[in-house]
Amino acid sequence: FVLHSFSGSSGINAEYGEEDQRYVDASDWEDPPQFGNSETDFEEVRLFYGWWQSYCTKRSYMWLDELYDIRQADNRRVLRAMEKENKKFVDDAKKEYNESVRSLVTHIKKKDPRCEAQKEKQKQLEEERLAAEKKRKEDQRRKRAEEIERLTELEKDKIAEHEEQLDGLLNEFSDSDDNEDPFYCPLCRKMFKSDKMMKQHEKSKKHKEKLAELQGEFASELQAAGLAEQSVYSLFYFFLSSPIMFHNQDFIS
Repeated sequence: FVLHSFSGSSGINAEYGEEDQRYVDASDWEDPPQFGNSETDFEEVRLFYGWWQSYCTKRSYMWLDELYDIRQADNRRVLRAMEKENKKFVDDAKKEYNESVRSLVTHIKKKDPRCEAQKEKQKQLEEERLAAEKKRKEDQRRKRAEEIERLTELEKDKIAEHEEQLDGLLNEFSDSDDNEDPFYCPLCRKMFKSDKMMKQHEKSKKHKEKLAELQGEFASELQAAGLAEQSVYSLFYFFLSSPIMFHNQDFIS
């Protein structure tokens, strides 16, 4: 209904634009954008509504300039007052006319199916944009979390390495005899300050790996010498419980 009623020669351009054209020199006149049809590109539709929603009439409204007859002014002060009131009267009439045209165009725009379709299109594009933005932020948060986790693990490894180096220095420069220290691990050659630290060390992965490796080597060598399995493990634990024997390089070899 809207496209049929306000297109062609019966449209807004004909009813209001051509009327304004009568009050403008031909050289100064610029035709307003066309209303178009259902196939018109929306940019042209946008131009049409933008032009008419900021419409200002070219009509002079000189026929209204009779509120006060300035020829009857008694003096210059009264003349200026009459002219001021006449101008205000004309300006108010123009303003009222402009607003009535703009209101009509706004009403037509609300009913225009092309504008409704564009509104739905813009809504869909905005939803897609928000979804893409949400995904981008989630990916950024995930990558940051992965990087933090990686750096945390790396930092833990560095701390463990520094602690091990520090323990080695303490063992090296200790005034006491490591062999006689009750919190000394002869297998790892590390000294600890308390029984609790010693027990925690014995539960560590590195200590257990060294213990299993040494146990396997020790058992293989003694079994090759013809000793029974029970005797092998008895000698092995005796070996571990004797720091003096452990530190004897000739015995180890």
